Amino acid sequence: MSSDSQHSSDSRPGPPSAAQACLPCRNKHKRCDGGKPCAKCVRIGRAGDCVYAPPKRRGPRPSESIYEYCDNLKNELEVQKQIAEHWKGAFSRESRRKIRFVLRP
Repeated sequence: MSSDSQHSSDSRPGPPSAAQACLPCRNKHKRCDGGKPCAKCVRIGRAGDCVYAPPKRRGPRPSESIYEYCDNLKNELEVQKQIAEHWKGAFSRESRRKIRFVLRP
């Protein structure tokens, strides 16, 4: 027998594990059968504590609001560019030099 087949999930002894364990089984790192309540919680008399966490989402799908937010940021950037372009010629050469000096790190 090869080492790959020895480690496959088919050769594990005992009942198969559930896709998601109840919170008590998860906290104790025990195998859960996925029942509601699971067999382990029933056996230890804690069937009332056998609850399952909501499944975790693998990653949120971008909603329309995210796209709207990005569009709003793009529009705001355009407005800021137009304001900067408008005021670009409003300062004298000397005042621009002073501003540059003050703003330098």
